[in-house]
Amino acid sequence: MSARTDQEGTTALRLAVVTVQRVLRHQGLLDNLPVSVLVDGVIRPRLPKLERLVIAATHAHPDRNVWRARDSFNQSAFAAFSRSVDTQLGRMLVRPDVLLYLYPVLFETPRAQPMILYTDTTVAVTRREYPEWLGLTRRGWRDAEAREQRVFRDAFAVFTEGVSAAESAVEDYGCEPARVVNIGPAPAMPTPLEFSTRDDRVRDQVLFVGTRFDGRKGGETLLEAWPQIEDAVPTARLHVVTHSPPPKSLQPSIEWHRNVESARLGELFRESRAYVHPAPYESCVPNSIREAMAFGLPVVTSQIRTFVGELPSSVRTFPVGDAGQLARHVIALLSDRETAEREGRTNHLHASASFRWDTAAAALAERLRDATAMP
Repeated sequence: MSARTDQEGTTALRLAVVTVQRVLRHQGLLDNLPVSVLVDGVIRPRLPKLERLVIAATHAHPDRNVWRARDSFNQSAFAAFSRSVDTQLGRMLVRPDVLLYLYPVLFETPRAQPMILYTDTTVAVTRREYPEWLGLTRRGWRDAEAREQRVFRDAFAVFTEGVSAAESAVEDYGCEPARVVNIGPAPAMPTPLEFSTRDDRVRDQVLFVGTRFDGRKGGETLLEAWPQIEDAVPTARLHVVTHSPPPKSLQPSIEWHRNVESARLGELFRESRAYVHPAPYESCVPNSIREAMAFGLPVVTSQIRTFVGELPSSVRTFPVGDAGQLARHVIALLSDRETAEREGRTNHLHASASFRWDTAAAALAERLRDATAMP
C-alpha cells in the first residue's frame, strides 16, 4: 500500500482513528501530527439497540462496574463492534491508509490494511494486578486475552502509555520488541509552561481528582487519613473532584466537587499545595498525576508496580491502604513549604520533559510512514 499524493506532489497520508472513547483523550496527539498526515475522521463502533440489550442481559451482575466490564469484554460485543467498524470503513469515500486504534481494544478490522495501536494497558496486566477491575470469569479472562493478543499481533506498531503495558505486549502477547513503543501522553488539559512559586496566601489545600472516589481510586484510605492530617494541620482543607457522590457525613474541612469544568479544575490545581492519589491499582500513570506534576504540585501516591520507572524520586509513595503513612507524607508537605516547593519544581520539570504530545506525535508519524511503505 502507498500513501496518496496531493496536487503539489506532497505525500498526504490518510489516518482514521477507531475508538469507543466518547471523549477523545488523545486529541493532543492528533493535533501535533505533521501536516503531511490527514486525520480522516473518528470511527466509533456502536451496537444495535436490540443486540446491546441482549448482551447486557446475558452478562448481568449485581455490581454495576463488573456488569459494565463484562458487557464489553465478551465475544458477542467484540464481534458486533468489529462489524460496526467494518461497516463504517466501507462507507468512507476514501479508504484511509492507516488505522489508529485507541484503547480499550474491543474490536478488530477484517480489512487488510496497516493498523497501529495505542493503549494504556492489556487484559493480561489487569488480570494479574487488579482482576476486580473487570471481574471476568476464568473463561472470560482467557477469551479476552486471546482476542486482544490477536489484535496486538496484527498491529504494525504498538504504542503504550506505560512500561507494564509495553512489557506485556512482548512477554504475554509475543509482539516483537522493535514494534513496541512506550511513550506517555501529555495532560489532557492546558498546563503551565513555567513553574511558579505558590503565593503565601494559598491555603493548606490538598487535592484529589478521579472519575471515581472509592474502590479502584482508594478514596477510603484518604478519608481514613484525613483526621490525622487535620489534627496536625488544623488549617488543612481537602478538595475532592470526582463523579462519585459524597459520603452521607462529610467533615467541614472537606469540599466535594462534581462535574467540574476544565477551567475550574485548573484553578484547583493552582490553589493547592499537595496532590494525593491513594489508588490500589492503575494501569499506567493516570492523567490526574500528570496534570498535578505539570502544575508543579508535590505528589503523594500509593506504591503501584505499574508506576515503577515512570515517576521521579520526588514523588512520595506509601504502601497501598496505609492511611498512616499517607497522612505523614501530607503533614510533612503542608508543614514544610520549602520542601513542598522543591518537590513540586522537580515534578514540573519531569512532566515538561516526559509528558509531551509533540514527542508522541513525532514517534507515531515515523511509524505511519513506515506502515504506508509496506508493499
